[in-house]
Amino acid sequence: MYSDSINYLFVITLNLIVFFIFFILIKNIKSFPNDEVGGIQKVHSGDIPRVGGMILLISIIISNFFFSNDNISLILYSFIPILIISLLEDLNIKLNPKIRIIFIALSSFFIIYFLNLSFNDTNIEFIDKYILSNLYLSLLLIFVMIIGLVNAFNFIDGLNGLMCLSTISILFFYSLTSYNYEYESIFWITSLLLILYATLLIFNFPKSFIFFGDTGAYFAGFNIAVISLLIASKKDFSPFYQLAICSYPTTEVIFSFFRKIFYEKQSPMMPDNKHLHIMIYSLLSKKISSFSNPLSTFIIILFNFIYLTVINFFIDSQSSLILLFLLFIIIYISVYLLVRKKFSSMN
Repeated sequence: MYSDSINYLFVITLNLIVFFIFFILIKNIKSFPNDEVGGIQKVHSGDIPRVGGMILLISIIISNFFFSNDNISLILYSFIPILIISLLEDLNIKLNPKIRIIFIALSSFFIIYFLNLSFNDTNIEFIDKYILSNLYLSLLLIFVMIIGLVNAFNFIDGLNGLMCLSTISILFFYSLTSYNYEYESIFWITSLLLILYATLLIFNFPKSFIFFGDTGAYFAGFNIAVISLLIASKKDFSPFYQLAICSYPTTEVIFSFFRKIFYEKQSPMMPDNKHLHIMIYSLLSKKISSFSNPLSTFIIILFNFIYLTVINFFIDSQSSLILLFLLFIIIYISVYLLVRKKFSSMN
């Protein structure tokens, strides 16, 4: 236990040093690309570099050099296709959404192959017998899950600290679960990522000096998807636990997908300002403009953290987990419709 504490202290110190060095360097490079101001989803002002994800990757590579973990190495290798497109986006080089999906699919294929990821047990006979028993359908479901979560975390990356704190919340409970069930390798991955995102949060909340960018958001979603599948492979409890834990980003991406197709009549890949977190910010900014950005994040994260805490009390009850997930969807849609109505009347 003492050696573990020393290791974590070393990682924290190392990452603080790396973050501060790169933060100072980037702030002094005047020609370095900053986040574009004035876009439909932009709620900030000033020139803020989108390099948090790049700094995070450098930090995890250095950390893994000292504490080698095969799974982390394979995750980093598999992430390379996504890294290519995310770096281009963070440098303000826009790509076709279809190209992004292709590269995300490539990374998904690599991680499924390298880690031999599978998903064939939901404890629901019909699904297990007629869907997951088919190798191709099972692999398709894994593909959709990884691609969906990667995009989901990019969707919720709009306010100071929102994506980062959402990631930290999920990683915290995954770390707790993997520790309690003695999943040593998974615990190391979750705790290392938890330290990395928590350290960088200093620069991202309540005031944002550095954005995570597409690289940081994609990397968060990619890792959460992989960790969810690794935990599911243990089969110690219902996989609906992972679904419930990821309720917020999952609901956001699925709801936004259908909302844009059937209500907005536009491509689901096109950005808009009708996401829940952006509308909450817009409403609050009319009353308390100075703190509306971090306050919007705080409100969403507080509700989500309370929900995740409740989830962990029912980890062994599949029916309770399903009901809680459905309850979350109902609350989310209800709140969305209420906020959307006020947002529309405001405009």
